[in-house]
Amino acid sequence: MTTYEWEPGNIYGGHANPTYNALSYIWGRYELRDYHDSPEITAITIHGASWTIPRIRPTHFTKESFEAVIADTANPHPSENAPNVDFLWLDVACIDQTPGSRDKAREIGRQAKIFKGAAQVSVWLTTHDRSFYRDWASRMEPQFEIMCGPSFHTEANISVWVNTIKGLVDEMIADPWFSSLWTLQETFLSPNASIIPSDAMKREVDLFQTSHFSDMLETFKDALGYNDFIQKIDEQCDLSAVIDKTGLLVCLNKNAMGLLTASGNRTTVHDEDRVYGIMQVFDLQLGNSAPDSDPNQHFSLEELNDQLGAALLTKEPVLSQMHFYGGVVAPGKGWRFDRTSTMPSKTQTFYHRRKVKPKISSRATLSTGMLDASLWGYFSGLTLIIPSLRQISRARLAECMVVWECYRLPR
Repeated sequence: MTTYEWEPGNIYGGHANPTYNALSYIWGRYELRDYHDSPEITAITIHGASWTIPRIRPTHFTKESFEAVIADTANPHPSENAPNVDFLWLDVACIDQTPGSRDKAREIGRQAKIFKGAAQVSVWLTTHDRSFYRDWASRMEPQFEIMCGPSFHTEANISVWVNTIKGLVDEMIADPWFSSLWTLQETFLSPNASIIPSDAMKREVDLFQTSHFSDMLETFKDALGYNDFIQKIDEQCDLSAVIDKTGLLVCLNKNAMGLLTASGNRTTVHDEDRVYGIMQVFDLQLGNSAPDSDPNQHFSLEELNDQLGAALLTKEPVLSQMHFYGGVVAPGKGWRFDRTSTMPSKTQTFYHRRKVKPKISSRATLSTGMLDASLWGYFSGLTLIIPSLRQISRARLAECMVVWECYRLPR
């Protein structure tokens, strides 16, 4: 395997605008960073790389299994009408892995372009082999038939069904890929990615895409809300809560703002990745990934959150405020999204793929400015005091209201 640097004209190794695939997988938390830690473990060989390719703990995946999956990405599934592809975007081979690398920061700021431009994105679930998928599918199919049957709500043992579905969902999402923040962003950018078993050879199992699993979860969620009886059973086993925590439904329905809430349930190696690992959903380049950033400057998570919040005020002045806090917010930060933020269900009108989206026009100006060395949000426009809301009929009052924290500013 050889890595090629970009050349003017979008040329790689003499090939102009080559068609390429991309691989979504996780390895950061399993990296062997200390050379003295299992020195017998070697990394995959990448010719042309000027940086050290990371070594991975073999309990996560071996060098041989990694190479097999890389080879498997070149071949489409038999059910897909697609040609073989010779180029693959692979983070360890295409991003300089040197700590503090300027090129690494810039490449992180190009994730949206990379994954959206790929001919095919593959997801590697490193703990689920081919036998797992066959067994899982054989147990899921009869449960789906029960749900789709005419007597589901009258004769089926709903309690058994809900708990069985929860067990099957738990088994699938037990793979660490479902816990990474970076893969949440990649799922949003590439919702139809094909899943590769841990032992590769995806052609030996039925085509299974992340969108297939997401559609399943959405169907289950709809079934769980059918009546009060099913909802009570669901509350006892928390199936809906488990589905929501995966973040897959916000990806499926293109709820970018909801992704910020879902990201709180995902894991990162570095705190700053809570912004770097989600910003490309909004096509943003923040912190060290910004083209004009100082390579010697380090941005804290708080600074990155301010940058993200300020950018969203400009890009999404309405949706960025359609949320309520589930916890205490730091003074002066009530203008931006928080990890405890939740979007009310009625806001689906503004983003859901099955909804007719209304035209949104902002009649106020939202901005930010420094006050006492802290970034604050500013509002300019018409206001309405809270008591006046009582005079508005329920039919006209939206479920969620934009409420900014108010402070008496020094004169």
